[in-house]
Amino acid sequence: MNILYQLIKGFRLSVSIPAASLVHIGYKLSGQNTDWFLVTILLIITGLVMLQNDYFDRDNDRKKGKNFAYENRNFLQIFLLISWSLVIIAIFCLFTNQRVWLVFIIGIGIVYSFLRKKVLLPTITVALLSASPLFLASGFDS
Repeated sequence: MNILYQLIKGFRLSVSIPAASLVHIGYKLSGQNTDWFLVTILLIITGLVMLQNDYFDRDNDRKKGKNFAYENRNFLQIFLLISWSLVIIAIFCLFTNQRVWLVFIIGIGIVYSFLRKKVLLPTITVALLSASPLFLASGFDS
């Protein structure tokens, strides 16, 4: 299949879009105008976390017939490295008040791939990631 299609599929828009919409909801609940750059960056972060998880789970996914990450591991590794670099640069250039939250979300999202065999840790990680976008509208940085 087409590599672009596989990347978009790997972004899991059915998860990434609702996660990004939580930022919008957080802004509305706090009575502020939505920062659409922040919504967009969270959409990208969520998608990259999904792709990162595919990369780390490529051997297990291959057993299930999902071969994209396994067959394209070098491409995916370079794509993720470049994408994460651009996201980190964007965070530190565009966002002053939400840096800590965004880096926290990235960190927890990446760590998730390594917690799969620990009892309850994946569930706690998903709960933290699910709730964290609501706090981005709070606008504090520590």
